[in-house]
Amino acid sequence: MAKEAQSLQADLKASGMECGRLRQELEACAEREREAERRAAELAAQAPSPPPPQCQVSPSPRRHTRGRG
Repeated sequence: MAKEAQSLQADLKASGMECGRLRQELEACAEREREAERRAAELAAQAPSPPPPQCQVSPSPRRHTRGRG
């Protein structure tokens, strides 16, 4: 029974260490994401506005379709 308890304690300690490592990794990832969003907002603010869309409709010849058939 003592060996089982020691094994469980070792597993618990290893799991706690892994949890701490993953938490640090997650926090670093979140920080990189915030920085990327901030940088994207800066770049979007610096980008010139696109010109308004222009409609360029060319007249097409009408075809006579009545009377066929």
